[in-house]
Amino acid sequence: MRKIIVFFIIVVISNSCMSQNRTINLQQIEFKDKMLERIFTHVTKSDCFNKNDFYVVDFFKSGISNNKYYLSIDRLMFDNNTLDSIAYYLVINNIVFFVPETIPDKFLNVLPLQKEFTCKQEEPYPSGDYNFLIYGTLNGYYKIIYNTCAE
Repeated sequence: MRKIIVFFIIVVISNSCMSQNRTINLQQIEFKDKMLERIFTHVTKSDCFNKNDFYVVDFFKSGISNNKYYLSIDRLMFDNNTLDSIAYYLVINNIVFFVPETIPDKFLNVLPLQKEFTCKQEEPYPSGDYNFLIYGTLNGYYKIIYNTCAE
């Protein structure tokens, strides 16, 4: 009976440890637009970014005009909904950005490299840190319009 209880405890502990880690395989990308890449390079030089953290880039199209869009950069929140939406990764200045499938293909080149990432579930943290918003137009104009890191 004691062996059964010990076995059961080991199984429960190992399952709870496994559920806290999640492995995802992502395809590497690069931006087609070198101006957009320069903006990201400039942003990552700030003290807001840590090479040991992961960040997520999200794409928003303007509802008012078809030629305007926004890119948001934030520290990655490791939850299942966010991780399920991610398909790509991007490395700029040794900073890893996870990129969801929602970014249109015209902005990125998919590279033949694939990498496996193991993400540990974290306690939620207050949002707002490491948050950048980049405004862009289809003709290649980009501007950082919001930066909560500098506050």
